[in-house]
Amino acid sequence: MKMKKIVVSSILCAALAATSITSFSAAQSKEDIESGITFDDFFYGYKVLAEENLPDNYVKFYTSGNRIDPTSGVEFTDLSTGQVVLSQYFNTSYGSVTQYLPSAAGYSADTKLNNSSGSINTNLNFTHTGGLYQKVRINLNKGSDYFTANGTYVKMTNNTPHEYNFTKEFNTGYTSSLIFYSGGAITAAQPDKNGYVEIYVSTNIGEPVYFTTDYCYSSPLVSSSGGGVTGQPFTGLTIGDANKNGYVDLVDAILIQKYANNAVTFDELALRCSDVNRDASTNLLDALKLQKFLIKLN
Repeated sequence: MKMKKIVVSSILCAALAATSITSFSAAQSKEDIESGITFDDFFYGYKVLAEENLPDNYVKFYTSGNRIDPTSGVEFTDLSTGQVVLSQYFNTSYGSVTQYLPSAAGYSADTKLNNSSGSINTNLNFTHTGGLYQKVRINLNKGSDYFTANGTYVKMTNNTPHEYNFTKEFNTGYTSSLIFYSGGAITAAQPDKNGYVEIYVSTNIGEPVYFTTDYCYSSPLVSSSGGGVTGQPFTGLTIGDANKNGYVDLVDAILIQKYANNAVTFDELALRCSDVNRDASTNLLDALKLQKFLIKLN
């Protein structure tokens, strides 16, 4: 009797698993498949698409999407001289642009949209940001509840709610931009209809990912910058951040130790963040390397 129960349970589990896979697969349309979105994307919420090395003192600008507003960009002021040294605008005619920004003092950065600007309230220094960068496809809502499930942001505009999709919207006066920062990588990103974006992020330990948004609308009667946010954390992509709260500390090292001892389980994003030494596995060596990093950091 026990044996029969086990067999029935096994069959039931297999049936449930098959049903689960079918329901996720059904979410994929022809457009999803053509754009490269897979079952794994829907299940895990992210996928690594490519890797690229970037030297110290360089910043790479990426345009991710075909309807990025060309008036959006970033203006850099050298903190040692107070001079504006670069105004880099995002344009869909190129995929990426690399610039040399060597000042050890760092730079203040202003986002720009429709000839307006706003500080991201963060000083950027590119002297030690070299290393391996990954191009990651991720659902916006996975990294921040600022975004809706389909990757938009709802804002009251002219007393009515409007879904900004971080593009120059066709046949309207609505424009918005979404810019991600991660070490030496800066990405202007447009989400697809499923809320996924493709951004470049650093694999250096403890390097945070954050974003800035800006909005503008215009009509025959009204023209306004509309607002936005600056320097907001985008969690789940920082190497060493096992609990995915946006920064690394001793709690993360302890959590990795627990995982290595089979005391806790990790989802796919946590496994990526916990592979501190980048050897495609998570074990006590990762916890040790993270502890050494934290000691040096303090």
